Amino acid sequence: MNKLNFKEMKKNLLFVVLCVFFCMDMAAQAADTEYGLLFNVPTTTNPGSTADITVPTGTPLANSSAVRRLISGNEIARNMQPRAAAAPRRAAPSRAIIFSFSEGFESTTGTPTASGVNPTYTPPLPTGWTLSNTGHNWGTTPNLQDVPGCGDNFPPHTGTRMMYNTWSTSGDTWAFSPGFALTAGNTYTVSFWWNAMGWAATPDEPDNFEVRIGTSNTAVGMSGADLIFTHPNLLYHFDFIWREATATFTPTVSGTYHLGFHDLRAAGTGLAILIDDIEVTSGVADPITVTGVTATKVYDGNDVFNDMHVNITAATLTGVAPGDVVTLSVAAGTVGAFGPNAGAGTLVLTGTPFSLSGADAGKYTLSAQPTVAATITKANSATALISSPNPSVIGQSVTFTATVTGAGATPTGSVEFYDGATLLGTATLAAGVATFTISTLSAGSHSITAHYAGNLNYNTSVSSAVNQVVDNLIEIIVTANSGSSKYGETSYNPGITAVNTATGEIIRTVYGLYNNFYITPDLAPGAYLLKVEGTLASINYVIKERISGIWNVFKADGANLSGAPAVTGTPTSTVVTVSAVSIPVNPGNQKVEYAIATSDGLEGWSLDALAWQSGTTFTGDFPAGTYYVYARSAENEYYAAGVAQVSSAFTIVVTGIDVPAKADALFAWVENGTLHVSGLAVGKPWSVYNLAGMLLYQAVATENVETLRATSVQNGNLYIIRSDGRAVKVLF
Repeated sequence: MNKLNFKEMKKNLLFVVLCVFFCMDMAAQAADTEYGLLFNVPTTTNPGSTADITVPTGTPLANSSAVRRLISGNEIARNMQPRAAAAPRRAAPSRAIIFSFSEGFESTTGTPTASGVNPTYTPPLPTGWTLSNTGHNWGTTPNLQDVPGCGDNFPPHTGTRMMYNTWSTSGDTWAFSPGFALTAGNTYTVSFWWNAMGWAATPDEPDNFEVRIGTSNTAVGMSGADLIFTHPNLLYHFDFIWREATATFTPTVSGTYHLGFHDLRAAGTGLAILIDDIEVTSGVADPITVTGVTATKVYDGNDVFNDMHVNITAATLTGVAPGDVVTLSVAAGTVGAFGPNAGAGTLVLTGTPFSLSGADAGKYTLSAQPTVAATITKANSATALISSPNPSVIGQSVTFTATVTGAGATPTGSVEFYDGATLLGTATLAAGVATFTISTLSAGSHSITAHYAGNLNYNTSVSSAVNQVVDNLIEIIVTANSGSSKYGETSYNPGITAVNTATGEIIRTVYGLYNNFYITPDLAPGAYLLKVEGTLASINYVIKERISGIWNVFKADGANLSGAPAVTGTPTSTVVTVSAVSIPVNPGNQKVEYAIATSDGLEGWSLDALAWQSGTTFTGDFPAGTYYVYARSAENEYYAAGVAQVSSAFTIVVTGIDVPAKADALFAWVENGTLHVSGLAVGKPWSVYNLAGMLLYQAVATENVETLRATSVQNGNLYIIRSDGRAVKVLF
């Protein structure tokens, strides 16, 4: 074999070796194992602890700069895209694992943002986590590429969140988990998934990282705690592979412990440390089966149950060794669904609400969440009853309304209505209301109740009794109101009056009845017959008698004159003339009339007794004396005579007949409506005059005493009797 061939063989051998390394690295990635980094893994015992702790140490080779350069030089393409989150590699045990602590960082939300010269990223870690030392950048994120300054698309191991620590100006930062209880002598397995991603200019920047477990959550206290993981020289990984670290730990003292994730890298190192799915577990426990768990609640219209409805006191735990103290618990705030209607079935609770408690609970686990036998019992209902009208009268329809209510949906079904123990009828509920109408109740008091029959969700209920009073009919006498009005008055109806025959009480309103008479402004003067008409609407009354009335329409008031009349010229015993007067406002088209009377003629007299005329000239036999002339608007069909206006007094001088100064020879008196005159001269005429001097009666005396029935004269007026030059006054 010549040298050329030997060199060629060496070159080929080197290429084969490199290919083997490359294939081993790719195979490790495909298997998703820790050994893509070729760790040396010695087993040591931590100081102060009885635990065997696996501490991976050493220098990764698969990502050395020489290997990367060689791969790049041979132009072997490598898949740099994100991989799907890897599933845990632990095989599922035949019995459940007891978790002392677990964290998947799913309780946080938001996308990280940085602030300040020494950036602090938010959102922070979940509740209970604490940080120590300055310059920390611990936070949570849904993806590495969401962290400011990071561009690689790398999702969490599982779920939607993960913890990270990125570039720091000071380094040496701690993230402490919430505390969890561990029992001395028990062995616990601590596991978490991690990766380190770098993007610095120099890809081989070292980064020191360790995880410790102890009872302190401070940097000083945790520095001397048990070391369960360390990696003193994390190199630039760009393989997008999650790696799992596991260790076992047996505490010597029971108490509250914390995990401390410690970033010891130098300040300014451009590397991201990613953590997800932390678990602290103990050995498997014996499974327990539980039966007899029930849940009960009263119907409320919804299907929601909570832990207050769950009854675990009668539960049976099968699989607990004699003498061990184990009880079943249900978590506060537990909710589930069943229903919503009353009945029995299986309650489905959300999550895993049942757990074991007691001194020996750590030895056992629930083989499955217990099945809950649920029962929704009927709720109580309430029935209310009203009636209308109350009181009522014989034959009147009365409506009873029952309203049924409950805690959930509006009750349905039927309601029975009772008068004491007698069933009156049944009605169906509509929107929780049932009505029943009856018109055959007898007179007296009735104790009415409504009985709800219940339904699927509600118990029966009975209302309080309503005392329905049924009265007999009231007899009434109805009268059409009588009265009067004047022509031209405003329209109205005189109305009616109803009187209770038993008490005499006036009933103000009687619907359906009315007075048939209606007054209008153009109703002619006269007397009108009024009647009670219509049909009685109220069933409380019965009409015993209808009484008609009389309505008088009088003439309207007469118009006023412009002034009083005045005598013109010299009045004589035969002729008197006065000036005419006018009517300024004359709605009734009235005329002016005039009358003449003596000065004392108005004493006890009515103006209507005067002899009224339309002219202004008076003629006749006027005895000597003082006179007045009256004027007024004359009465017509619709208007009465107006207020009279009187002239100034004037005197008539008579040269012939006059009343002698001595006139006591004549006597006159009225008895039983008959005028008696004595002192007459037989064969001489005698006459009766009114005060105006008008001759009312004349006859020849046949005896010294004559009589005259009051047919030609009017009662209440003063008259003058004349005979044979003598005169006497008499008042009828």
